[in-house]
Amino acid sequence: MKLPLKLLLTGPGALGERLLFELARRGHQGRVLRRRREATLPSGWESVRFDLSDPRRARDLDHACADCDAIVHLAAVTHTNRR
Repeated sequence: MKLPLKLLLTGPGALGERLLFELARRGHQGRVLRRRREATLPSGWESVRFDLSDPRRARDLDHACADCDAIVHLAAVTHTNRR
């Protein structure tokens, strides 16, 4: 596997945000799927707005995954993020 990796990170919450900055520190780049709020991202990372619960947005997910080497899936529905 080539290094650094281009990653897709879902769920930039408390755990995801810490992991994101550690991955960036190690030289990895990629995209962050976010549902609502803008996230402060390290250099080399871009934000993609996407709601995993909306199947009509599948094309957006295709775009988010394009050219990524791996997906780090941390998104979840919890009592704090239900609509």
